[in-house]
Amino acid sequence: MVLLTVVVCISYAGASVSKNGWLDYDAEGKPVPLFNKTSWPNTIGIAVYAFEGIGVILPIQDITEDKENYFYVVCITCAIITAIYLFFAEFCLYAWYYNFSETKPLITSYLPPNIFTDLVKLAFAS
Repeated sequence: MVLLTVVVCISYAGASVSKNGWLDYDAEGKPVPLFNKTSWPNTIGIAVYAFEGIGVILPIQDITEDKENYFYVVCITCAIITAIYLFFAEFCLYAWYYNFSETKPLITSYLPPNIFTDLVKLAFAS
């Protein structure tokens, strides 16, 4: 379900970028801020949620067969997950920044209304 939603969001964001170009300004013509001074503490909760499974790393290392390469595999996995999160966030930001508002915080609210995107939203609701 999550993978399907990521693919749908990236697809519609790509269509928006190809149609409208990079939307790196808001409705008032101000550019995308490099650092959000008002709501940056929200990223702490997102970071904790994104890596909530980190607490199982040591117990899994104890039972793994190849303990010497375990740290390398964990570092590569965390780097790949971080790169995917950053790509998804930045790509969707520049695809829909002009439309962002405080009243619609969910990325799925920027998807165009059709039956396919409604099914994706319904999958998250159930």
